[in-house]
Amino acid sequence: MNSNIFTTQCKQFGISLTITLDSGYLHTLSKIKIPVPLLEVQKEIVRILDTFTSLEARRKQYEYYRDRLQTFPEGEVHRVKIERYWNS
Repeated sequence: MNSNIFTTQCKQFGISLTITLDSGYLHTLSKIKIPVPLLEVQKEIVRILDTFTSLEARRKQYEYYRDRLQTFPEGEVHRVKIERYWNS
């Protein structure tokens, strides 16, 4: 997709890119053609984004359990010297 095509069409129809949309502008905007990738390309984009979403969810899950394993409520951890068991 090329944003220059959109900009060119906006200029062709006399549309400022900082317009307030009223019914007249909406009618004019409806004439602008916005390039869209082929359906196969769209599906591939969705597949890739779904992969990233899945990876992000796994990363958050990992961080949650990592933090849970590294954080202990006060008084629940009993520290013992290893030497006590080492020499037995």
